[in-house]
Amino acid sequence: MKLSGSEEENTLTTVATQTETPDDLSATLNKTSDALSAITAQIADLQVQIRRRHERLDELEVDTLEHSRRVAQLREQVDQAEEKLSRARIAAGIARGGRSEKATAANVKMLQAELAALQQEFTEAQQAYSTQNTQTRIESDDINKQLAQDEIDLAALEQTRGELKQERTEIRKKLGQATYEALASELRGLLETEKDLEKALADHRTKRLAAQQEGIALRLADWPELAGRLEEELSPTEKQKPEVAPSIKFAQRMLKSLDALQELKEHSMRMGYPAIESTLNIDARVALRRLALQEDFIHLVLTSVQGLHLIEQRQYEVREYVREAEQQARDRQFYRELGLYNRSR
Repeated sequence: MKLSGSEEENTLTTVATQTETPDDLSATLNKTSDALSAITAQIADLQVQIRRRHERLDELEVDTLEHSRRVAQLREQVDQAEEKLSRARIAAGIARGGRSEKATAANVKMLQAELAALQQEFTEAQQAYSTQNTQTRIESDDINKQLAQDEIDLAALEQTRGELKQERTEIRKKLGQATYEALASELRGLLETEKDLEKALADHRTKRLAAQQEGIALRLADWPELAGRLEEELSPTEKQKPEVAPSIKFAQRMLKSLDALQELKEHSMRMGYPAIESTLNIDARVALRRLALQEDFIHLVLTSVQGLHLIEQRQYEVREYVREAEQQARDRQFYRELGLYNRSR
């Protein structure tokens, strides 16, 4: 059966995804991170370049303003010089033929020279301002074009960086899933191997014990002492009773106390009057004195019609606890003998 183009593409994509190992994804993640770092560096460099272009535009604007102020200042100085020269000429005309004629005439010549110098400086400043203004306009236009292209490049880089961030997030997610699946597969395999080994060891131990018992019973039947010594040598831990846990000891004390309390309640019901502790046997009195039961419970049992039922219920609960605790202790002992016991379990 031939697949269509889209189906074939999906199949190839699925196969490619399935074959991506944690190492492959880690390598891809590193490449993506490197690309993201490179893009981020480019963006930073471009932002510095944009900032410097704006700074240059500000410098050009300041220079233009300075030249404009200089031209305006010179224009004002020329106007003031022309006004002073006009007043000096009037004064010279009035002083003509008088004693101050020479002085006023000299003043007019001096003011004419100052005005000519200012006019020359003003003309040069105007020309410089015009030239600088033209150059500034050309450079500003060029910088603005560069800034427009910078903004386009910056937007493209930002978009690429966003895509790389998204890609990196997806790769990290895939890497986590692939790492989980690889680790889970590895640990499941180890667990299955461990179970197989435990089963094989248990089977071997069963066979060994059967062979041991049968062999000792048959081949050393005429030498019981030697049979016993070999039995003890081969299985010393099997004959060792596990240590009783403190909780089990306390539960066993509680059972004795419940038995004593049950005897006390039954005695009280038979006699038809409140039970007296002195009428009980020694074991019952000792058990009650140890008080593995709470006094409130003892009082409730002795004064309640349902006292025996309360005792039986408590006895059942304690016996179930002892049974489960002893079973767990036997299981631990069994695994300890097999060398498989782990206290963290």
